Amino acid sequence: MINPAEVKQKLQGVVAFAPTPFRAQDLGIDLQGFRDNMDYLAQNGVPWIAVAGFVGEYSALTPQEYALLVRTAVDAVNGKSNIVAGVGGGTSVAIEAARVAQGSGADCAMILPPYLVQPTPTGLIEHFRAISQSVRIGVMIHSMPGVAFSPELIEKAADIPNVVAYKDEVGDLRVFDEIVSRVGDRLVYVNGKAEMMMIYFFLAGATCNATAIGNFDPQLALTAASAAREGKYEEVKKLLLPKARPWYRLREKNRTYLISLTKASMDLAGLCGGAVRPPLSEIAPEDMHELRCLMDKLGYTDFVKAGARRL
Repeated sequence: MINPAEVKQKLQGVVAFAPTPFRAQDLGIDLQGFRDNMDYLAQNGVPWIAVAGFVGEYSALTPQEYALLVRTAVDAVNGKSNIVAGVGGGTSVAIEAARVAQGSGADCAMILPPYLVQPTPTGLIEHFRAISQSVRIGVMIHSMPGVAFSPELIEKAADIPNVVAYKDEVGDLRVFDEIVSRVGDRLVYVNGKAEMMMIYFFLAGATCNATAIGNFDPQLALTAASAAREGKYEEVKKLLLPKARPWYRLREKNRTYLISLTKASMDLAGLCGGAVRPPLSEIAPEDMHELRCLMDKLGYTDFVKAGARRL
């Protein structure tokens, strides 16, 4: 576990947002599969892994499952990667999750937007403050489409001790640019729109890329992010266009596929993606066929089993 200042210094390059694999037969957590996924990412040099976040189906986990996942992730990476743990729900629930994350050895708590409510800016700041003050570890603010995190809000959030990072998943570059202009180096910035928007977010001030495809092809994610940080944008395009672009296009065909298609891809690659829990559902059969054909075409079917497990 590292302190907030170290999180701010080290949050660079790539953060893999890891799904939580559920067994198809009973929807219980495949803990060994999850551990193997964590080991795969750590062995391949992914510096940051986010667990139990939006992609990790935080809202579908019991408190006991949440604690088990974070402990397992920390144990599996064994210091090779840093762990970001999602925390969400109402303030008291999120505080408890943040404390569990800290006690389990996570390096950063990622505050997910509250759901089923329409918070005011003042209410959100108090929410962020209460969670942040409950722990000693670094805190990341996580935005989502439909939740308006204005530049003014993020500027106020940056005044809260141990809030050190902002992840933008809204994708409005004009607003993101204003946030960076207002807040500057008081925070570090994560591009939440994945590889195909990475160049533009890095130009605007992001230093870390949230990856989905990196769950099964971490070397592609790492190499592309390194080139983007160095300003080698033509190289980034050459790396991403053959594989990442068609895969992300299929994933973005339906917003409900952001999790289920990632999981199905991991299964096809030889990892443990697993099922999703309701209220999510699996991808449609015709889209599963399209995914299988695409993964075959891109050389990803059994990618891990075929020797890409530790590169």
